[in-house]
Amino acid sequence: MVDEAYAFFDENGRKCHDLRPDDIVTLVQHAVDSVRLAGANYVVVLSHLGEMNFDGFIDSHTLISKLSGVDAMLDGHTHSVVPCDRVQDRNQHPVPVTQTGTQFAYIGKLVISADGRISTSLIPVKDIPYSSPQVTATTDSIKRLMSAITDEVIGYNDFMLTAADSRGDWLVRKGETNLGDLCADAFRERCSADIGLVNGGGIRNNIAVGTITFGDAVNALPYCDLMCKIEVSGEMLLNMLKKCTERYPQTDGSFPQVSGLKFTLHTSSHAVTDVQVMNRATAQYEPLRPDGNYTVAVSDYYKSGFCGALKKAASIEQTTEVTYTVLSQYIKNTLKGDVSAYRTPQGRIIIEE
Repeated sequence: MVDEAYAFFDENGRKCHDLRPDDIVTLVQHAVDSVRLAGANYVVVLSHLGEMNFDGFIDSHTLISKLSGVDAMLDGHTHSVVPCDRVQDRNQHPVPVTQTGTQFAYIGKLVISADGRISTSLIPVKDIPYSSPQVTATTDSIKRLMSAITDEVIGYNDFMLTAADSRGDWLVRKGETNLGDLCADAFRERCSADIGLVNGGGIRNNIAVGTITFGDAVNALPYCDLMCKIEVSGEMLLNMLKKCTERYPQTDGSFPQVSGLKFTLHTSSHAVTDVQVMNRATAQYEPLRPDGNYTVAVSDYYKSGFCGALKKAASIEQTTEVTYTVLSQYIKNTLKGDVSAYRTPQGRIIIEE
């Protein structure tokens, strides 16, 4: 997956362009130079790169260190709280880099002083004394409308359905979790497919102990990805599993949570072995047949967004159902609100050191 981090594919899964980190530096520098020539006094880069430097990717700090002529960078993506890091650019000039975190906890402030110096800072939203009665009335009315929908009770659990641990580390991006099993089962059941797949990066919140509401399902799968059913060959499925686990033990949003499927991941070799698919007629697991065909329930995002691994899959059904609705209906209607079968992960992904 790493070598295709910025690749673009056509609708048939053919790679038509591969944008690598060095290309990004070249393109951004060209844009900076162009606007300077056009008369810009200041250049501020708006980026969505984040603060984590993985092999094959480029983060905000690394990009600034390779550029010249940038006055400030306003970054995003990793939800980091960065008031003002000063990063040396290619010419050893300090460039402020900032990021405002997540959930509107802070507002970013950029100041250009009279002598032309730029600084950035973060203002906690809770400390802002200003308010608008009209805006407050509007937002309160929207919250009431939302609550009427999201407060619907769909189930109950006396244990945590887990995406991340207590420190916020994403367990669902580097191994099987009970919430991953639940989501993948919901997908497979909705599409009557052989296999259900959910990318770990799409599962964004735990479901806490207690009453489960529709809002909890939305928080767990908050994106407006649509459910679809595709057909893949066994070989294609195996290639997908290899690509989407090759970064282990690093967390990776493409790490698959699975249903109707078992496999073993070897940490030293990154090999994927002992892949088994459940026979729906017998409910027994059978070895993957590389030349066989299997139906897969997956979000349209996962199908199209990772490495091109599933892009050549034949489309069987494209629904208009959002994935969080599929999860909610599975808990409410199929499980009748009882998620006790998901108290612990079900042993679908074996990781051998």
